[in-house]
Amino acid sequence: MLYVLCSSSRVVTLQELATFILEGVYFDQDPYLDPSWEEMGDYDEDWSYLSVIYDPGKEPIVFRRYLEYEYRFQEVVGGLFVGVAQSNRRITSRQSVLSHLEETVQLIDIESSRDELDENCWAMLDTVETFLARECNGLVFASGDGFYDENLVPIFRV
Repeated sequence: MLYVLCSSSRVVTLQELATFILEGVYFDQDPYLDPSWEEMGDYDEDWSYLSVIYDPGKEPIVFRRYLEYEYRFQEVVGGLFVGVAQSNRRITSRQSVLSHLEETVQLIDIESSRDELDENCWAMLDTVETFLARECNGLVFASGDGFYDENLVPIFRV
C-alpha cells in the first residue's frame, strides 16, 4: 500500500487530481476515470475515491481519501504511529515522522496491484505521490519500505 499523509487541510480536488494524471501522458491512451469527468463536479472537493482504469485487463489504480474522523484514517494513521514509536531507528527522523503523524488531517490511500504495474504506471504513481505531498504538506509511506518526503527522498525506513 501507498499512503500520502497530509498535515494540510488543503483539498486537492478530484478534477485537479484527474487533470494531473491525464496531463502527465503516462499511457498510450487516456485512462477511463471513475467517477467520470462529467460526474466529478458534483463532489469535486468532497471526494472519497478516484479509480484510474488504464488497461481493461488489469486492476485499476484507486485513490481513496479519508479524513481524520473516519475509521480507516484512524486505523492507518494510528497503526503507523505505534509502529514508528516502537521502532529503535534514528531518534531524530523518528520524532519528525511521529510529529507529522500527529498533525495529519487527511489520508490518501493509493491502491494498486504492484505486480501488474509497468514502468509508465510507476512513473505516474511517483509523480502523483510527489504532487499530493507537495500540495498537502504530506509524507509518503510505502508499506514494507518506509516514509518519504515530498521529493520521495527516504526519511525513515521501517
